[in-house]
Amino acid sequence: MCWRSPFTRCALKRTWRNICSCKGIGLEICRQLASNGVMVVLTARDEKRGLEAVAKLHESSLSNVVFISLM
Repeated sequence: MCWRSPFTRCALKRTWRNICSCKGIGLEICRQLASNGVMVVLTARDEKRGLEAVAKLHESSLSNVVFISLM
C-alpha cells in the first residue's frame, strides 16, 4: 500500500522517494533510510545538486540511493 505526501513511501517494496532531497532535512532523511536498508530514490529540480547529493551518499557506503531529475 502506498500513500502520497511530499514524501512517498511504498512499504511493501521498502522503497522511498524523497522530493527535493539534495540538502538539509531531505538529505538526512535519505541518509537515515538508506542506512536502514531502504532503497531511496532521491529527486531534485537541480540535476547537478541531485547528483552531488547522491555522490555524497555513495561516498558514505550507501549504494542503495539513486537519482531522478524532476526537470
